[in-house]
Amino acid sequence: ISPGERVAIIGGVGSGKTTLLRILAGLYHPQAGTIQISGLDMTQVADDVLRRNIGYLPQDFRLVQSSLRENIVMGMGNISDDVIMRVAMKTGLSKVIADHPNGLDLVIQEGGRGLSGGQRALVGLTRLLLGAPNLWLLDEPTANLDQNAENAVLQTLQDSLAPDDTLILV
Repeated sequence: ISPGERVAIIGGVGSGKTTLLRILAGLYHPQAGTIQISGLDMTQVADDVLRRNIGYLPQDFRLVQSSLRENIVMGMGNISDDVIMRVAMKTGLSKVIADHPNGLDLVIQEGGRGLSGGQRALVGLTRLLLGAPNLWLLDEPTANLDQNAENAVLQTLQDSLAPDDTLILV
């Protein structure tokens, strides 16, 4: 897959789509062969470099017990609420934030209990957009969203991808 390509992976249940994305994200190691990024074997690239450049959004995005803000920016450094809200407007998460009296200070339970599957997906998408990776690995990112939210998210993804960003979408 070349830089800038947009690739869709379609297959039946259990055909290995999620496993392939996990291998591409560096979470699993291939049983044979290698994964190369810009001609380098992925195992030879530092983990922090991979995490900065590869954005992986799994089917079931898990959250930790903390605030909504912390779940969005965890490990990304100091990101202002204004920046978070600008991105949340693009994904639709801003409605969840605005509808709750605690806003970004909303306490999230372990695993994301208290949020719907669609709301958890929007948290994951917002986090992914903030990270601005070069390689986007999305595993059914809109499966828990209604048609209007799905259309908005897909448009946001299209608008957010730089010409040389690569998208692999299940």
